[in-house]
Amino acid sequence: MPTITLDIDRNSNHQLDVLAIFELIENEFSSAKLLSSDALLDRANNARVLLEKMDFDEKDKSKILRTLERNAKQYGPAYSFQISDESGIVNGVLRPIDITFMAESTISPELWERLVKFVQQFDIGKVSTFD
Repeated sequence: MPTITLDIDRNSNHQLDVLAIFELIENEFSSAKLLSSDALLDRANNARVLLEKMDFDEKDKSKILRTLERNAKQYGPAYSFQISDESGIVNGVLRPIDITFMAESTISPELWERLVKFVQQFDIGKVSTFD
């Protein structure tokens, strides 16, 4: 699965404004569409509902929820989106600490190059590509 990632150094003070970045993605890629709200927060909320229905020790429930809530706070918000063109579909995830594009299959060299240039413009982290 071809992948492009921009990782922000977690020890730096830099963080991405995910909604502003998504606006830039929409401007650059007209087919871009937001697929979900904050996935990490949704995961914590869904777990809370599910755990209430299950026969777990309260201490274990609390530990699970604290972990999910901490992850949502530390790494979120996390929004998923999709970009498509005639060559294929690219799924993406935006978090304050990274941007990831994952193609479902081989995409056109032109789209690949546009995605690489998009993440390189930020110049505040490490860009990795895997094809």
